[in-house]
Amino acid sequence: MTQIFQNILSNGIKFTGEGGTVTAYFNEELVEDHQVKLTFICKDTGKGMSKEFTQKVCAPFNQDDKSYSRTHGGLGLGLYLTRYFVDAMNGTFELESELGKGSTFTITLLLNIPKSEQILESKVDYSFVRAIVAGVHEQDNHRIKDLLKRLKIKCDIVTDSETLVKKVKSRIGGQYEYKLCIIDESLLVDSTEILEKLNALDEGHIPVIYAMASDTNTINVLSQNDRLSQVLYKPIFQSVLFDAVMNTFGQYQVEESKQPLDDFSMLHAMIVEDNPVNADILSRVLGKTNMKASVFENGKLAV
Repeated sequence: MTQIFQNILSNGIKFTGEGGTVTAYFNEELVEDHQVKLTFICKDTGKGMSKEFTQKVCAPFNQDDKSYSRTHGGLGLGLYLTRYFVDAMNGTFELESELGKGSTFTITLLLNIPKSEQILESKVDYSFVRAIVAGVHEQDNHRIKDLLKRLKIKCDIVTDSETLVKKVKSRIGGQYEYKLCIIDESLLVDSTEILEKLNALDEGHIPVIYAMASDTNTINVLSQNDRLSQVLYKPIFQSVLFDAVMNTFGQYQVEESKQPLDDFSMLHAMIVEDNPVNADILSRVLGKTNMKASVFENGKLAV
């Protein structure tokens, strides 16, 4: 999936000139107990593509404007590989583009929840943490509550700042004192007074405070507020929330697999990739199997 997202994003950045924008959206939806629907949308205001070219854009070694290959590099394989990966995962790949106005890529993947994650959830126990989630949107609050439940964290929900402060104060010194407070940007956009009130509590009773935000400007402002422990980017994924809790309340050691990695030390691979990030990822993956790899930035050098 990382390769899919990187290919789409790097393609948008490559073909969007100065002053243009490239915007990415992620949405995670639990469709069944064991499946998650992941939707990735990438919009750019770049050069766009002709209607004729959109029909063959996923064919190998294709670029609408050959001059871009000379000035920006690339073999025309990025979208071909992206479509290949999406099809291999039984996903959907949609493209809307207009020459001179930009492109929109929409990728949808239906993913099974990994067994390793299910095993992890059964072993992770942060039940000593009591949390409270605050935000004006009930649906968003309940989604965070469900994610915390997987970590065995009991959680209460409020929809306004006044109630939040009252509930936190009422639990001070008690058995169920709040140790974690997660506040949505909807309660922080106009004022950070709520943070001042929480941090005015007696020392030792101030809960760890996370903020959730999706707007870039809001994220930048909140990241500079030293009253916040972390700012989580929305939509919040299970892995992101788990990492935040683990970093705050202590790491959880997962039993390492006793099954040895495959050894391909007798093989030597050739990687042809003009994107250094992609090349580095491929080299690292192959390196885990002891396979040697040589990297070339274009087909001419590889030959």
